[in-house]
Amino acid sequence: MAQNLYGPRVRMGNWNEDAYLEEERMKDFLEKREQGRLLIQRNRRLKTHLLRPMQLSVSQDGYIHYGDQVMLVNPDHPEREEAGVFLRGDLSLCMTPDEIQAHLSDELELPCGLSAAHTMVPVGRNTFVVLGQVLRYGQDFCLGIAGGFENKM
Repeated sequence: MAQNLYGPRVRMGNWNEDAYLEEERMKDFLEKREQGRLLIQRNRRLKTHLLRPMQLSVSQDGYIHYGDQVMLVNPDHPEREEAGVFLRGDLSLCMTPDEIQAHLSDELELPCGLSAAHTMVPVGRNTFVVLGQVLRYGQDFCLGIAGGFENKM
């Protein structure tokens, strides 16, 4: 007749190594949390910057100037025969950072993608800065974006 020689207090396997490994994981977690390097902390910080409310520039003379903060918007158009082919509603041009690079770094990876979103509220991800001189009709110009970060372009 076989008896169970092991009771609930008997430790089997690499219990000591497992305890040290768990302790090391906890120390690593607490260190990353204090330094703000946890993925959830980086994600919140990125969303805070990208969704930060921005103030658009108001033109005094009717022209767009260097340094003006603008939004590029495609207003809603009436329904046509091509219904269902295009996005409907007011769309604004928005930056779309690479998700993996955005979570691994505190800086925005450049160049980044652009997309359209159903938003008319100026936030960090859809407010662009005009680079160049006073704009004239048909003139080429560049747009920069800070993405809600201070003093970065």
